[in-house]
Amino acid sequence: MLRLLPPSAAHLDGEPWIYLGRSAYDRQVYEETRGQSLAWGPLFHEEAARLRGPFLDWVGELGREKDAASWWAGALAWKDWGASDLFVLAVQAAVVHRLAAETKPLGHEKLTIVVEDPWLLRQLAASLGSKAECPALPGVHGEKAKAALGGLARRARWALRMLVSRVKLCVLFLGKPSPKLEGVLLYSYLIDRSVSGEGWRDEYLPGLAEELAAAGRNVVRCTTPDVTGFETALAARSSTVVPLLSWAPLSGFLRALFALPPGPPESASLSGMPMDELLRREWWTDLSRASRCAYLLHHAASRRLLAAGRWTTAAMPWEGQPQERLLALAAAEAGIRSVGCQHSTVSPWQLPFFQGKTEAAPLPDALLVPGSRAKRLFEEGGVPAARVVVGGSRRFAAVADGLITHGLERRGNVLVLLPVGLDHARQLLAALADRFPEGGEDFEFVIKPHPGEPAGAAFCPLKGRVDARPLKEALEGCGAVVFCATSGGLEPWGLGHPVLRYRADTLLDIDPLDVLDDATLPTAGDRGLGDRLLSVRKDPPPLPVDRVKQALREVFAPVDRAKWLEAIC
Repeated sequence: MLRLLPPSAAHLDGEPWIYLGRSAYDRQVYEETRGQSLAWGPLFHEEAARLRGPFLDWVGELGREKDAASWWAGALAWKDWGASDLFVLAVQAAVVHRLAAETKPLGHEKLTIVVEDPWLLRQLAASLGSKAECPALPGVHGEKAKAALGGLARRARWALRMLVSRVKLCVLFLGKPSPKLEGVLLYSYLIDRSVSGEGWRDEYLPGLAEELAAAGRNVVRCTTPDVTGFETALAARSSTVVPLLSWAPLSGFLRALFALPPGPPESASLSGMPMDELLRREWWTDLSRASRCAYLLHHAASRRLLAAGRWTTAAMPWEGQPQERLLALAAAEAGIRSVGCQHSTVSPWQLPFFQGKTEAAPLPDALLVPGSRAKRLFEEGGVPAARVVVGGSRRFAAVADGLITHGLERRGNVLVLLPVGLDHARQLLAALADRFPEGGEDFEFVIKPHPGEPAGAAFCPLKGRVDARPLKEALEGCGAVVFCATSGGLEPWGLGHPVLRYRADTLLDIDPLDVLDDATLPTAGDRGLGDRLLSVRKDPPPLPVDRVKQALREVFAPVDRAKWLEAIC
């Protein structure tokens, strides 16, 4: 028999229990006073594998006959685990349904499940009926009020920020030289390092703009409308860079500001599980953010800029993000060829890259991928094979060639590389803090946040120091490296550092190096992480260079510049 409780009503007196949620910190707080929870990670990953395909198809069906821009501006269509909780909640629901069907769930006559999310608890209570006890069912009126008020505040703050930034751009660009609006429009991610020196340091597509220029193509960079804090740097590059915010029409701004998410269906089910309560949660979560406004403004500005010039191609880094989908949509509406450049690794659990069988997703006309493995995954995931071209990796092609066999100093500090996903970052830090409550034993933990998410190291439970410098500088004085859900572990591994890969027990395996098994790349979960780290640090396994190089070549092939130029030009 199952007993489902919200965290506020969970009075556990030694009975077996599990924590159903994404917060590693909250689970640890419960374990400190109520004993260790049971492990249920294998069930989570089994149900995730079972639901992946049906979920992609289901989301595709939900988006049919919806306005394309409105649908693709939402987190549900994006399917990103960092933006939408829906897939993770669906998997958690499937785990509970599976346990409810067992005579002895996890080997016990009675099992208490502490359910972190109130919407999920309500969904489970409604769908399980007499199969589970739900003595304390939380309301969601407070969640709705918080979402509505938070959404209003965030939209107002977003609107003010856009207006202030637009005024700054008008003043700073006044009298500055402007680029010719023709040739290749190259959308670029805007990060501090991009404009820290002269020109544009392209971390994602290095060398591409220069090669296009050498081939006689005029290249104009454009950026997302959110350029707050970068106005002066962009004005200094006015002859080659166009901020999309400068092209945002007032009508598009107003439509974006007041846009509501598409309404959820009255009832829906996924693989036989009712999902109506969770879809309503998704709608309120979308309403609570200003991201919809930002993406719709991106689309409106892209349409106007593409219509104003003589463009041959719109090219962009490709991660399946809403702004990329909407730029591809705007290019299709303008009759301009679009090219996506998938610049990093692809995992089967990076759901934004894939689509359902009947999903009409905006796609680039050509999709340049770094290796044969990405091509296979994209084609299996619904992307037409004719659009996928193996162009090689601009970011990581040298990794395989740079692998070395000699080791560095093993006794240095331990570098913890955090991913861009906050859930994975916090789970990694919590797992390390659980094993090392006082910090490193004869070493110091050096915590490096992802450059795209510095908040990953905020409120860090692990005793150590934060180092936000570039990776090569952060590695100084460090021996072993721990990484999770990021390709950042490749470089130190190639330099000879002992590397440990972490996979969270109850989060999706967003593992960029899943092509390598545990025998090749040491790997640990939540409860074995600390001891495995000490083992790898003390006695790292030998690096099977030839096998690793062969595997990495499938992920990061050498750059084929002819294919890049052919696809874009």
